[in-house]
Amino acid sequence: MAQDLTAPVIDLEAPDAVAQIDHACSNVGFFQCRGHGMPQDVIDDSLEASYEFFRLSTDEKDKAGSGDPEIERGFTAAETEGFAYSMGVETPPDLVQSFSLGRPTYPDDTVFHTAEHHFFDPNIWPERPAGMREAMEKWYGEVNRLSDHVLSRVALALDLEEDFFVDKVDHSVDTLRFNYFYVDPDTPEPIAKQFGIGPHTDYGIMTTMYATPGPGLQILGPSGGWVDVYPADGAFLFNLGDLLAQWTNDRYRSTLHRVNPLMPQAERVERVSVPFFREGNFDNWIECLPSCWSEDNPPKYAPVNAGEHLMAKFMGGRTMEASEEGVSTLGDRADAVLDD
Repeated sequence: MAQDLTAPVIDLEAPDAVAQIDHACSNVGFFQCRGHGMPQDVIDDSLEASYEFFRLSTDEKDKAGSGDPEIERGFTAAETEGFAYSMGVETPPDLVQSFSLGRPTYPDDTVFHTAEHHFFDPNIWPERPAGMREAMEKWYGEVNRLSDHVLSRVALALDLEEDFFVDKVDHSVDTLRFNYFYVDPDTPEPIAKQFGIGPHTDYGIMTTMYATPGPGLQILGPSGGWVDVYPADGAFLFNLGDLLAQWTNDRYRSTLHRVNPLMPQAERVERVSVPFFREGNFDNWIECLPSCWSEDNPPKYAPVNAGEHLMAKFMGGRTMEASEEGVSTLGDRADAVLDD
């Protein structure tokens, strides 16, 4: 597919940044931002550490895994997840490898220390490479700041107070995930309908992602076809999740997206993407904002508990058991999930 400029690049320091964000959220659900303030050394150090880790043997990487699909911490091997299952769609297992972490530390607050769920389980770190933990924890801190800032711009775009989301993310279920894709001359070709990451909508409020250059990411464009999104040099990519779509009654939609697999070629090719999932507080009740419905446009979704929605979606992908629970924001786009 040809390159399609469906994910506009916005300068966060521009006077009209809020208006541009509103337009992108209303029409695409994806946008890219420069002026984000992420230090280049934090990006470089984390990417270097991630490449070094993912090049280790599978046996060594497995030692840094949780061994429990409910605990999204540490290493996850290729072909053990299927993101399309989060929407009740069965596909071959996804080809991505990943390494996931949550907050580096938790405040002395009972909300973070509970046996009721695994949203705040401790991180798992490998023995090597040296410096991986320090680098990725710095990334977590910086991207958390960036996510807060952009979410405040989203609030303004919705004609809300700038701090509207602050008490909705003060114990947010957030995950930073390093995704790794590679092929070499010996890599077998993917089987039919097998993806790097299968078609899905993100589950929570907003995703903040950095990606190394190259093809792979596709979104379902406004015209109803799959279109390529190439990361702009130095930019972070943002996309909206199911819970924000429900909050806004689809004024802002959660866009269906996927990552096509790399195809085998004559030399080794590697790519990394780094999404930060800002899911929101697990005890949020999500219902349509008063400004986003009217008699002519009534609420489309029933109120939902965020934690229950997130767990249903999360476990569908992690266990590869088709889940039809949780909020579905697909609407008339469902037929496009596996369309070429």
